[in-house]
Amino acid sequence: MTYEDYAKRAVELGHSILSSCEHGWQGRYIECYDLAKQYGLKFLFAAEAYWVWDRHEEDRSNCHIWVGAKNENGREWINEVLSQANEDGFYYQPRLDEELLDLLPAGDVWITTACVAGWKYLGEEEERLKALWKKLYDKHGDNFMFEVQYHPSERQKELNRYILNLRKEIPAPIIMGCDSHYIEENGAELRSDFLLSKEDRKAYDDEEEWFMDYPDGDTAVRRFREQGVLTEAEITEAIDRTNCFLEVEEYECDIFDDSLKLFSLHPDWTQEQKNAEYLRLVDEGWQNYKAEVATDLLSKYEKEIKSETDTVVECHMADYFIDNYHVIRRGKELGGHLTNTGRGSAVSFFTNKLLGFTEVDRIAAKVKMYPERFMTATRILETHSLPDIDFNVAEQDIFAEGQAQVCGRDHAVQMLAYGTQKASAAWKMFAKSQNIDFATANEVSAQIKRYENKLHTVDEEEKDTIDIMDYIDKRFHDVYLRSTEYQGIITSWSPAPCAFLLYQGSIRRKIGLVKIKDRICCAMDGHWAEKNHFLKNDLLRVAVVDLINKGYTRAGLKVPTVNELLAMCPSEDPVWDIYRKGCTLGINQVEQPGTASRVGVYAPTNISELCAFIAAIRPGFKSMYKIFESRQDFSYDVKPFDDLLRTEELPQSFCLYQEQQMAVLNYAGFPMSECYAAIKNIAKKRKEKVLAYHERFINAFSKRLVEQENINKTDAAEKAKNVWKIIEDAAQYAFNSSHSYSVSLDSLYGAWLKQHHPLAFYETFMRIMDEKGDKDKLAAAKDEAESYFNIKFPPFKFGQDNRKVTADEENNAISNALTSIKGFNKAAAVALYELGQEPPKYLSDVLLALRPKSIMKSTTEPLAQISYFSSYGNDREVLNIIALCEEFGYGAKASMPRERVDNSFLADIVPKYADGLKKDGQPATRYTFTSLQMSTLKDEKKRLAAALKKNPTPELEEQLLAVEQEIAEELKRIVAQVLRECEDRVLAAGIEDLPFRVKIENQQEILGYVDIRTGKEEDRRLVLVSDFRPLLSKDTGKPWGYACFTQSLGSGKRIRLTLRSRQYDQNPIKNGSIIYVDRCTKNKSGYWYLDQYHLVG
Repeated sequence: MTYEDYAKRAVELGHSILSSCEHGWQGRYIECYDLAKQYGLKFLFAAEAYWVWDRHEEDRSNCHIWVGAKNENGREWINEVLSQANEDGFYYQPRLDEELLDLLPAGDVWITTACVAGWKYLGEEEERLKALWKKLYDKHGDNFMFEVQYHPSERQKELNRYILNLRKEIPAPIIMGCDSHYIEENGAELRSDFLLSKEDRKAYDDEEEWFMDYPDGDTAVRRFREQGVLTEAEITEAIDRTNCFLEVEEYECDIFDDSLKLFSLHPDWTQEQKNAEYLRLVDEGWQNYKAEVATDLLSKYEKEIKSETDTVVECHMADYFIDNYHVIRRGKELGGHLTNTGRGSAVSFFTNKLLGFTEVDRIAAKVKMYPERFMTATRILETHSLPDIDFNVAEQDIFAEGQAQVCGRDHAVQMLAYGTQKASAAWKMFAKSQNIDFATANEVSAQIKRYENKLHTVDEEEKDTIDIMDYIDKRFHDVYLRSTEYQGIITSWSPAPCAFLLYQGSIRRKIGLVKIKDRICCAMDGHWAEKNHFLKNDLLRVAVVDLINKGYTRAGLKVPTVNELLAMCPSEDPVWDIYRKGCTLGINQVEQPGTASRVGVYAPTNISELCAFIAAIRPGFKSMYKIFESRQDFSYDVKPFDDLLRTEELPQSFCLYQEQQMAVLNYAGFPMSECYAAIKNIAKKRKEKVLAYHERFINAFSKRLVEQENINKTDAAEKAKNVWKIIEDAAQYAFNSSHSYSVSLDSLYGAWLKQHHPLAFYETFMRIMDEKGDKDKLAAAKDEAESYFNIKFPPFKFGQDNRKVTADEENNAISNALTSIKGFNKAAAVALYELGQEPPKYLSDVLLALRPKSIMKSTTEPLAQISYFSSYGNDREVLNIIALCEEFGYGAKASMPRERVDNSFLADIVPKYADGLKKDGQPATRYTFTSLQMSTLKDEKKRLAAALKKNPTPELEEQLLAVEQEIAEELKRIVAQVLRECEDRVLAAGIEDLPFRVKIENQQEILGYVDIRTGKEEDRRLVLVSDFRPLLSKDTGKPWGYACFTQSLGSGKRIRLTLRSRQYDQNPIKNGSIIYVDRCTKNKSGYWYLDQYHLVG
């Protein structure tokens, strides 16, 4: 059910109030406020809050209480107490307590006791509860009310009787409550379906005895009568009492209106003073940069600076830039890193570079950008909107802290984001409601799930390249599209990924705070902020920013400026081989296998081509992509149009960018200040505006063709129509060139680092992936680094530093982190490293030393299975030693069963360290470990225990504990010696190692890849087939051969071998086969052919 459903129902029933009341918070009250205005209703700000006796205690009672605001002061105080409940009273839910309820001002709020959940303390603390109700009644008078409801459940009947009796002591009014969760009675099934569709949720089983609809008055009266508790007079009183809410006043606060709410660090300054400060900051940046500009271009730059600053001054936006200048500067001072490039259209304003928001010089850029794409005075003033700079940062928390320090903590708060039902859950609800057949519902569900799984594997920047329709069979496109209306249902909330509200007033009191996970957010989402013209600052944490800064630092380099980077990447530089070869893991925008393959085919050689490629891979350009990729000469045969699209570095006439369309409209006489709005209106198919643009464009464009190209009027009009059609089509997919340029630069930063400093790149990238727990990308990075850069990855070995991914420049190697293995944490890696610096002679000593750190078989056995402890023996031997340590309790077992000892090699070892006889000299059932020192300590323990029994003192207790500790240490010493001798026996037994097949399976399961290298010359030709693919004949479509991707089990090297079909037919192999290469040869093209082999194992 939506708020609008409730608004329509209220109008239908002749009611006058619409409320946003939700459990625990204020609800999406701006939506409710707007709907109330739309439907001619009064808006009531309210919440069904949770309360406990003491919000600082871990009390999960979480009783309910309803609070509503009579006026703006009441609304602000409700926000205040709910904000405090979220800040310091959160325990599963935000809880008010008596202290916070006392803050609510008399005469400004209504309070009711809510549903049965408001009375949870009634059983054990009845008197205390009654005292609270009396206190609230004494303070608020008739604005405090006992809530009665009409449900037929025994709990509700009993509560209603209790309330009627309690009124003899506390004469508060009674008021009817509905507890509505849907409109019609049949909404229960839809509600259950909805709850079941949510992750980790189930439908409630106890709702059958509760009415949860929104009934008319006659139905409410009938239900009360059928309940049989209230008299007719009491029913009338309870229902009539709801009319008190008609007294609600209009809430007078700017959060509800659409006025511009531009935060200012200098609210007392005049606009002239703010303008002067803004111009000073810009000029300061220009003086620092102008030395890098060619002398003959200075006047052009200064003209552009003046044009941009005039725009800012004209629309009174100096505050916006002053605010962010100080926010970003403070973030950097605190150690934060801002991308050198940017995001969105902000880089098309050169003055943003001078203010420190980007390093992009759009005037010098090879890709055309227009400042009007970012902002124009006309657009800002007419739409009452604000500029919008998205800041890509490595550390969001640092910049958020800087922002709070600059603006004040009650004026800069993270926003929230509402999560709507995912495609899969929406489809399930739709399929059930429409009785879609089971087979179709399941098939489409599986296809949607593949799409959603894919989304989880890509970075935020690449998500818009993934189209769900590519995953759904064309047969189901129409029926799937019908299900998308269910995707709008709000199912969750979360901290907004990047949005922060900057507001001149008190956010906690005017808007309210909520706690989501571990974050305090304001109760406002981006839609509200944009609609009502609040200042929303976007601080988006982007992994590529982290990678660039840490990677260049690791290489001992300062991150180059954009101008320096472009100078470092001429078309002949090997950096472009990164794209040509598809060596793109960790490279922004081209990391996914499909994109890596496409960029390898296109093979960009300059920033313009890379920028165009990134725009071209968006779904909307799909029909033109093959022409683009082939680099065919392409034009529209309309010279002025083609000239506007082509550049020195990209000579084809592809209409990829919004800025290109703006240039064409400008050519046709549209003022540049109007062009971006026109493109947006065309894209959104706003019919009236598009028709007006169409006529105006055809006339102006054809006129220029006649005048400048000497084309006759008929042909000119026809060409103008064709160009208009191209613009109309391109408006649906065209990309923002400044954004495409920025992400292309981010990509190039990574590619240059990878090509020229691969160790620094992979160490940094793998550390970031390790922190994220992305095991798949760690394994993929290892494969890529080995294949393209011959970087070695030594197998995990005890004594290595595997605490984190660490590069070894001398050996062109990288040691992986133990945390990259599923189930291994940092503490285990640190403990193993510390022990390995001076490794004990015996593995059993290592295992005993690890035991106090809770590192036992679950950790050491997988390590043994990947040969981590190979310096102590082969895998089977090490596994036996671990099993013995487990059996002896790591030195904690005081005895061993005789049957176990006497029937094994332990019979030669254990009796030397244990007593196996009873007091009468007969064999005992267990061997008990002992020594002279142990006997002495045990005697001392008996003496102290007896003394303590006679005369208990703290001193004796302390002495007894000390002796018990000494006994445990002595036992551990004895068992350690036993285990050393056991270890010697194991190693002397000549136990054969695990077969290669088992080792391969172990590594695949534990590491996610195979990394066996025996180091033996005789094993170099012993190879594992890791991938096996048929090579199909173009003529017959049948395999003429097979590509075998192999890894030597002796050296670890990987090589592709080609196997001819006739040999395969005689001796088939498959993925996972182990073969011995008897003979192989290299052909003239450099491909190795597998001529003779035999299967092993």
